[in-house]
Amino acid sequence: LILKEYGMVHAMRSFIEKTQNITEIKFTIADHLEGRFDETLETTMYRTLVELTNNSIKYSKAKHINYSFNYENGELKINYKDDGVGFDYQKAIDNHSGFGLLNLQNRIKKLRGYYLYNTSPGKGVEVYISIKTKYE
Repeated sequence: LILKEYGMVHAMRSFIEKTQNITEIKFTIADHLEGRFDETLETTMYRTLVELTNNSIKYSKAKHINYSFNYENGELKINYKDDGVGFDYQKAIDNHSGFGLLNLQNRIKKLRGYYLYNTSPGKGVEVYISIKTKYE
């Protein structure tokens, strides 16, 4: 209901408020958006960010998770970053243990978007998502 009524950033803030009660991780959101987007896009991005956050909580040993939301040149740009232990991305894909990673990739592709997953052991995780779209 929060997602549909108020959008993905507000829904993420609500999710983080609840999540902070069960983890020591510190969360920050930089929101530079001036409007809302298509409901399918917002729902997909919200679910993607929740999945990334849950993975960080379970596996990363992160102390901080940062989200940033920007819109420039007709593109929604989302950046997700944690300071956890990171992992070998290609190895996870090759070993089929990265099912969630492939799911993320497919979600972004369905929106005709681009994403870059930057991680390695000891380096945390950074995910950059860019989707051509316009405000509703």
